[in-house]
Amino acid sequence: WSPSLVPTPDRYPHRASYAPEATHNTPGKWMMARIGEVGVGRAVWLKVEYQTVRRLRGASDHALFTVRTYVDPLHTLLHVPAAARLLAQNMRNAAQGDFKHYLGIDDEEVRGAILAYLDSMHESGGGGGGPRAQQATR
Repeated sequence: WSPSLVPTPDRYPHRASYAPEATHNTPGKWMMARIGEVGVGRAVWLKVEYQTVRRLRGASDHALFTVRTYVDPLHTLLHVPAAARLLAQNMRNAAQGDFKHYLGIDDEEVRGAILAYLDSMHESGGGGGGPRAQQATR
């Protein structure tokens, strides 16, 4: 959640044409520096969209399309190890094609850090997470 509709590098670093260029000249380098500062769980944000299509009553040729978007820091998955496992599996599948750029997981070092974090959550069964998961609480 953010009180502002203005995108910031903290929320969308892979789209960071506004990232501090003086220090880091690519979004991947900027993101790795951010991960080093606050940990994967606080540096990486997960965006999930829930979409529905419903037919309106009384007007069979009209439909309502809704989108509910959730944006949360990755560490919110600490207590849902099954979701962390599924997200890691889907990231590995998506990283094999061109879709990885759209998802913001095209930088191998960043993707590796995220996958290690998710794997440590799953392996530990949630709760406190593994060593990388514990970085999120910094």
